[in-house]
Amino acid sequence: MRGLRLHGAAAIAEVPEQAIQLTPAGREYFGDLVEPFGAKVDEDLLQRPGGHVSYTDLVERLVGEAPETAMDPDLVLLAYGLPDLSPAVSVAPYLNHLTGGRAIGFAVTEQGLGAPFTALRTAAAFARVGRCERFVLAAVEQARVPSRDPVVHDQRLHGSGVLLVFDVSPGPGVVEAVPAPVEPGGLWDKVAEAAGTEGHTLVVVGPWASRLEKPLDVAADVHPVGPGHYCTSVWLALAEHGARWTAEYDRLVLCDRDPRSGDGHLAVLGA
Repeated sequence: MRGLRLHGAAAIAEVPEQAIQLTPAGREYFGDLVEPFGAKVDEDLLQRPGGHVSYTDLVERLVGEAPETAMDPDLVLLAYGLPDLSPAVSVAPYLNHLTGGRAIGFAVTEQGLGAPFTALRTAAAFARVGRCERFVLAAVEQARVPSRDPVVHDQRLHGSGVLLVFDVSPGPGVVEAVPAPVEPGGLWDKVAEAAGTEGHTLVVVGPWASRLEKPLDVAADVHPVGPGHYCTSVWLALAEHGARWTAEYDRLVLCDRDPRSGDGHLAVLGA
C-alpha cells in the first residue's frame, strides 16, 4: 500500500508584529466573523501590538524558505484554526500557484486544532488510491482575533507557520495512521495504543494535551512542546526535528487536544 513520507519542511515559529489598519470594509468583515456567535468587535484588541500576519504573507515566507522538494506537488492543502484577518486573497489557490500551479488544492478549516491532522488524513487517502505522489501541507496561524478569545489571549499565541512536504518515495517518516478525533478523556489510551510496545517510539505532546489530568503512561520517549501556538504546535516541532527524529526512532506519535472541544488528535509516522 502506498504511503506518504515526510520529505522536507520549513517553519516560522514567530512572525514580526504588524498593525491592523481598520477600514469600514474591515470592520464589517470582523463583525461577520464574531457577531453571529454573540460577540462584538473589540477595536482596542485589534490595534494592540501583537502577532497579526496575513496568511498570504505567511505562505509566501514559507515557500521562500521551503526545500526544492516543495515545488510541483500534485496535492496542496492549507490548514488553519483561526481566521485570516486579511482575506483579500484566497490563500489555498495562491499556495498552489507559488508551488507550481498544477495541484489539487483546498483549505481545511472549521476544525480548530485538528485542521492539520484532518489535512494529513485526507492526503493519506489520496495517496492510497494513487492520486498523490507529492503533497504539501501548510499549517498557518495568526494571533489576532477581533473579540476576546481565551485560546488566543490567555495563552499569548504567536503568529506562525509550517510547511511540510510529503512524497511516496521509500524511507523513514511514512504516515502510518491519522485516526479520527478522539473523544474527551480517551486521548492517552489512543496514544499508548499507537506507541505500542515494540521498537523505539517518540511521543510528541502538544501544549494543550500536556494539561490533561491523567498522566501519559507509555514505554516511549516523550517530547513536550511548549506553549505559544494553537494548531501549529506539534507541526513546528516536527519541522524542526523531523529529519533527526525519523532517523532515530521507529515511530513518531504526534498528539494534542483541542481546548475548545476537548477532542484529541494524533498522527503516527513510522520507519
